[in-house]
Amino acid sequence: LCGTTASLCGIERAGFAGDKAAQEKAVRLDLTLHAFMLSQSGLPVLYSGDEIGQLNDYSYKDDPEKASDSRYIHRGAFPWALAANRSLPGTLQNELFPALRRIEEARRSHSVFDAGVPFHTIDTQNRAVLGLVRENESETFIGLYNFGGERCTVCTGETGLYTDLVTGEAVDAGNVLLEPFGFRWLWKGTRTHS
Repeated sequence: LCGTTASLCGIERAGFAGDKAAQEKAVRLDLTLHAFMLSQSGLPVLYSGDEIGQLNDYSYKDDPEKASDSRYIHRGAFPWALAANRSLPGTLQNELFPALRRIEEARRSHSVFDAGVPFHTIDTQNRAVLGLVRENESETFIGLYNFGGERCTVCTGETGLYTDLVTGEAVDAGNVLLEPFGFRWLWKGTRTHS
């Protein structure tokens, strides 16, 4: 399977079709995949262009030495003109770049994401939703990732209010609403990284 994250998530197709609803879902899926990756232990790596929604580059097919290797589809030149749009409201780049920065900052700011912190999955009672818990002595993190195309509500098995690290919203952990292809990063704790 080859392609940029944005194209594989459907951003390219939705953009060409002019389908705003499909594009919103595709952007959510892109962010959900990156949020899931960033909730794992180890050193997360974004592929160049993921931060601005770089699309597939089909020009490799014009080069006889590359045409037979589909991996070149996601190895196009970095689109610096599009990167400049990351601070321009209403652009794809302005949707993705700041959201990824918030996710990265949340990860960097909380010790619950440190490499040695154990994690486990939870049963969300929904086959489309993956639940991941990370806990240390001062923090609890619950990551919920809806890989389905329907809005749903899940119970984490926890009670009380948690803070969504990405949106800042207070969320009842016993009744969490997830958008299609959306995610929540729920946190409760007493301390963060300085």
